[in-house]
Amino acid sequence: MSFIFSILGMVVIVVTLFDLYRAFACRSWNTTQGVITLSDARIVSAYAQTRKLFSTKNQVSFYYDYTVNGEKYLGSRIFFGDTFLSLFSFLAAKGAVEKYKEGQEVTVYYHPSKPQDSALEPGAKWQAFAALALGIALMAIAPMF
Repeated sequence: MSFIFSILGMVVIVVTLFDLYRAFACRSWNTTQGVITLSDARIVSAYAQTRKLFSTKNQVSFYYDYTVNGEKYLGSRIFFGDTFLSLFSFLAAKGAVEKYKEGQEVTVYYHPSKPQDSALEPGAKWQAFAALALGIALMAIAPMF
């Protein structure tokens, strides 16, 4: 069990550090105007007759279109550091989706040499730091098991 907590903690830390790096780098990226094309967050419920099971699933759908040098792109990232957002906080995702309405014009930050890499909000958000703290906590408790 100790091994599993250690590996999981390391994965969370490495992914989050990469997200934090991109979050800070994003502040100096080029910008262009885009439009929100889909913004929806809902809880989907389903009943599987064959297994007599009832399940719910968080479903977040978010996309925006933007153009760089005459080429159209489709983005879905609100900010870097949200890798674990859907796993831990549907309410936070729902709040972000409510902030951006379909048809709304937005400023898109995109990587100068990889325009398909984009985000709407530059800089680090609390979710990235919460994920980093989770990874550190998993590493810290691993020896206890």
